[in-house]
Amino acid sequence: MTVEGRISPLFYLAGILSAQFVDTHGKVGVIIATGCYTVVALIWIVPDRRIGRRAAREFGAPD
Repeated sequence: MTVEGRISPLFYLAGILSAQFVDTHGKVGVIIATGCYTVVALIWIVPDRRIGRRAAREFGAPD
């Protein structure tokens, strides 16, 4: 399992719990949750280096 696969559920859990229990009458928990979900999205958007290496090996390096 990749690092992304191990870290993502932790951030999702932190986001859910913070939205539910941190500052239930204010917006702090929602802001923390949004930050957690944003981090997960950014983690998965950044391409994995293994994909580039495999593509270069199979299709040749770009000129």
